[in-house]
Amino acid sequence: MLWRVGTIRGGWVHILILLEFQSTVDRRMALRMTDYTTTIWMRLDKEDLGPRGEYPFVLPIVIYNKERRWTAATDIGDLFGPVARRAAWIPAPAPASSHRDPVGGPGLAAAPSWKRRKER
Repeated sequence: MLWRVGTIRGGWVHILILLEFQSTVDRRMALRMTDYTTTIWMRLDKEDLGPRGEYPFVLPIVIYNKERRWTAATDIGDLFGPVARRAAWIPAPAPASSHRDPVGGPGLAAAPSWKRRKER
């Protein structure tokens, strides 16, 4: 369900509500909901985006119908170790470009080359 909703400042925003009905606890539900969300975003056309090309807010809701409490992670970051909690990526220049990357740090071209250790 995708809605276009007016904002207080006179603009508008898309909101997508994603419903999942679940009768058992799935420890990977946060991963599944992220997969559903990104799949939806990838299928949107230009006219489905906001006025500045922003993607709609997705509100994932899992309707769980058991008496036992939900015990699985509700945040995808909780499924990873502390190093991989953010979904950021690093823009790295091609080796033929400058030794500085687009965000100002040393690029992959400046990284040391690793040699395979000889097996004994």
